[in-house]
Amino acid sequence: MVQIRFLRTLLSIALLGVVMGSIVSSCDDVESSTIKKGTLHGVVTDENGISLPDVVVSVAGMDRTAVTKENGNYSLNNVTVAEHTITFKLLGYVTVVKEVETGNFDIRNNLELDVSMIRDVGAITGIITDGETGMPIEGVTVVSNGETVTSDENGVYIFESFERGDYVLEFSKEGYFLETGLVTAN
Repeated sequence: MVQIRFLRTLLSIALLGVVMGSIVSSCDDVESSTIKKGTLHGVVTDENGISLPDVVVSVAGMDRTAVTKENGNYSLNNVTVAEHTITFKLLGYVTVVKEVETGNFDIRNNLELDVSMIRDVGAITGIITDGETGMPIEGVTVVSNGETVTSDENGVYIFESFERGDYVLEFSKEGYFLETGLVTAN
């Protein structure tokens, strides 16, 4: 008799565990089904409004990325309707980071986020001086990457809007030896 009572008690506890597990599991399903998901989409252009292909668009904290098409369009599905940090990257352009909030999504859980990117450019500048006297040299022709500038009365030359990177400069002026040098635009 004690054995039967023990088995009944054990069976009741086991059934109670199954029922409780089912209730907890059911609550988890309800919670996960209430997480809204939507679509993040838009167009990426440069500062002149020209579409940019191959921009990598990523959502921080989610394993979600997209790459823009030839027309600059991108689309990311199954993005949770929540606060996110969206990053836009393309070599030769300044990385753009946008913060979005739940309220930015529309009633259909879509978020249109158009972005304009600017070129990542630097300048190359320097002062040209005479190796013997240390005095600045005016009128030195400096050539790099198909562009030409001339040093001013203080020996200063400036190349603007060069993409960041390394460049070879060629310096020439009548009465001086032709010189070349490697510089970095940053």
